[in-house]
Amino acid sequence: MRWPLLRRPAGAWCAGLASAGLNVVGGVGGPPIGLYAANAGWPGQESRATLHAFFLVQNVATTAVLGFVLPSWPAVAALVCGAVAGMALAPRLSPGAARTGVLAVSGAGALALIATAVG
Repeated sequence: MRWPLLRRPAGAWCAGLASAGLNVVGGVGGPPIGLYAANAGWPGQESRATLHAFFLVQNVATTAVLGFVLPSWPAVAALVCGAVAGMALAPRLSPGAARTGVLAVSGAGALALIATAVG
């Protein structure tokens, strides 16, 4: 199901603001933008190129506001494991399966952030 509101410029602004806010507060800016890209129906190559540029600008701005923070070793280990698993699985997954996986991980990350904030 697609949300018509997100297909308008206001939807892009809302997704960008939500992503920026989550990135500053919890370092998890991906879920709103991932949902926006899925709602827009962007193909994989277009999504990757656009999101690389988006997150580069967003993370430079966040670093300018908050300062540079070294990640914890568990976070670095999780990043390395995720990158290795992604590179191994990428040739074996269809674009639809990859999109479903990204949205599932994004949704889980968003719920974990909300649960941490509330709890």
